[in-house]
Amino acid sequence: MIDLVDSGAAPLRLPLGRDTYDDIRASLTARLVEHDAHRVRAYSVAGEEIDATQEQR
Repeated sequence: MIDLVDSGAAPLRLPLGRDTYDDIRASLTARLVEHDAHRVRAYSVAGEEIDATQEQR
């Protein structure tokens, strides 16, 4: 932890341990899936069309 702080790249929150890391990653991934489900509607409000061949961000 000292090395991490000394590196200058310390995150605001650091998940320590495999279970913690995996739980947070699963939670964030689920939120992205929910967020992406509304992509077409979000773009349509600004009058933008989504190209079907455009890669998912």
